[in-house]
Amino acid sequence: MDWQTCPRCKSSRYRNPSLVLKVNVCGHCLCENCVNQLFNRGSGPCPQCQVILKKDKFRVQFFEDAEMDKEVDIRRKVTQELFLREEDFPSLRAYNDYLEEVEGFIFNLVSGTDLEGTRRAMDAMKDTYKKGLQNSRWKKSNDQVFLEELVEKERASNDEVSRHAHDSQREEEIRKAKEKDQLLDLLQDSDMSAESVLADHKRKRGILDVEERYHVVPEVRPKQVIEEPPPIITAADAEWFLLDDRQLCGVEDDLNGPPVLSPDSLAAAGFLRSIRETPAAELAMGFTCVFPARRALLAAFDGLYNFQK
Repeated sequence: MDWQTCPRCKSSRYRNPSLVLKVNVCGHCLCENCVNQLFNRGSGPCPQCQVILKKDKFRVQFFEDAEMDKEVDIRRKVTQELFLREEDFPSLRAYNDYLEEVEGFIFNLVSGTDLEGTRRAMDAMKDTYKKGLQNSRWKKSNDQVFLEELVEKERASNDEVSRHAHDSQREEEIRKAKEKDQLLDLLQDSDMSAESVLADHKRKRGILDVEERYHVVPEVRPKQVIEEPPPIITAADAEWFLLDDRQLCGVEDDLNGPPVLSPDSLAAAGFLRSIRETPAAELAMGFTCVFPARRALLAAFDGLYNFQK
């Protein structure tokens, strides 16, 4: 409950269930009553850090830690100024370097480290990518284009369903109107009584309903499958996926005991005679009994030379 306590008046959510904590750009929170008292003229210093704050910049604290609200606000402002996308760079490495610099700016602004230098570096980056920022401001990203296509296809599908339902309803109304006209003609021209004509009409109508129920196959429309476009990998990005067969680091075996054979040589040396055969299900999962047997030998031979005189 400590985070639900105003640091100035010490009012807590326990004593005041209607307590509302607000936070500003400095990351320090105050209750709504303290905000109204300290900033009744529109602006004033923060009681904790003495930074001049504006009353209209206070917002309801969302996270338990007020620093998180501060970081979210700073990150939103920085990304509104530096909003380049991956397609604006020649390679994935260049885009990752750009993101790393942006994250460095956000960290410095949140922690208060070298604020002036960070702002100068941000201005220099905006000058460097000025043309790209101007183009990206009005250009849609691949994700936005994909989402718009998805929404458009969904709208077209809904329109088709609505049109099909409207046509079915219209056909049903026309059919009922024709049946009504036929019934009136029968009542006017037939020599039978009205009760007999109505009974015969209901009987025929019932037979038609049964035939339609069991013989009419509803139209099944194939479900639209929307595939996401594959990622675009440039020649510079492909270098990141190349495999390096060189051994990065070797493992030094210092058992201080007799050497243990490799997994391929254990069976030839007779170490696997008492080991059960690996079931097919375990082989399918990539397991073989050779590995635990070799581990047992490593544990048994480890440190045997420590007792040698």
